[in-house]
Amino acid sequence: MPCVSQNRHSKSFLTIPFLVLALLFVWTSVALADRGHDRDRDRDEDSEPEIFAVTVNNQDQEIKIIGEHFGTDIHDVKVTLATFGQLTVKAVMDTTMIIAQFPALSSVGLTESEEQLPPGDYVLTVEVDGEDEDYGLTIGAVGPQGPAGTDGVDGTNGIDGDPGKNGVDGTNGQNGSSCSINGTVVSCTDGTYNDVKGPQGDSGPPILAQPMVQTISTNFGSNSVDLKTVTAKCPVGEVVVGGGFNLSVTNSSADALKSIIVKTSNPSIDTVETPSGPVNVDAWTVIAEEHTLTGLDWDIFAFARCMAPHEHKLL
Repeated sequence: MPCVSQNRHSKSFLTIPFLVLALLFVWTSVALADRGHDRDRDRDEDSEPEIFAVTVNNQDQEIKIIGEHFGTDIHDVKVTLATFGQLTVKAVMDTTMIIAQFPALSSVGLTESEEQLPPGDYVLTVEVDGEDEDYGLTIGAVGPQGPAGTDGVDGTNGIDGDPGKNGVDGTNGQNGSSCSINGTVVSCTDGTYNDVKGPQGDSGPPILAQPMVQTISTNFGSNSVDLKTVTAKCPVGEVVVGGGFNLSVTNSSADALKSIIVKTSNPSIDTVETPSGPVNVDAWTVIAEEHTLTGLDWDIFAFARCMAPHEHKLL
C-alpha cells in the first residue's frame, strides 16, 4: 500500500509541469499569430516603395537610392541590380534613402583597375516587406533616339447617339413700346420721353500713370558647383517690388532637375560701390543647391523687379 500511494503522488507531480508547458505553448502561438496579423495589417496600410533618383559611387562601390516608403529596418529591405543580383543594404535613412553596396567588379568579369560599372541600362529593384519597385538605371552616355514607329490603324467610328428631345417653348415676351424722335426729345407710346442730349457730367478723377518698373537679371554661371547664391541688385535709390528665379541645366532631364532645390528666393539688402563709397541697395537673392550630386553643369538666374519710390504721377 505505501508503494502504490507513492507512485500516485509522483504521477500527479509530473503532470503539472506538462500542463504548464502546454498552456505556455498555446499562449505563445496566439501571441505570435496576433503579432503577424498586426504586421500584415501595417503593411497593407503603408504605401508601396517609390524611387525618385539613383546615384552610383564607383569608388566606394555604393548605390544611393532616393525615394519614399523604404521603411527603417535594413532587414526588411532588399535591393537587386541586374547582373550583380542582390546587393548588400548598408543603411536605410528616414524611410527616404537607401545606401547599398555592390560586390567587387571582378565578380562580373571586370578588373579592379577599371573602377567603374560598364556603361549600359540596368534594372534596379527595391523590395520592402514584399512590395517592390523597379527603376531603369542608365550608366554612361545615352544612345541616339531610335526611329519613329509606324502609325497605328484608325479605329472605327462609334455609333451615332439618339437625337435629343425638343426643349420646352419659352413664354412670349411683353410687347415693346414704339418711340419717335422730335429734335432732341424721344417720345414713346408708353408715356415716357427722354432728352437725347443730357447735361454734361462732372469731371472724373485724374488718371494716374503706370509706375515705371524695370527688371534686373543676373546669374551665377554654368558649372557643376553644388551650392550657388546669386543676387540681382536694384539701381541706387530704387526699391524692389518683386523678383524670382530661373534654373538652367545642361542636360535638362527630369532626374537632373529633381536634384536641384531652391532654398531661398526673397528680397534682400546688398551694397554697391559708388564714387562716394559703398551704398545699400534693394535686391533679390536666390540660393539653390544640388541635394544629389550629378556632375552636370547648371546655372541659376535671379530677377529683381525695381521701381523708383513715389513713381505715380498725374497724366
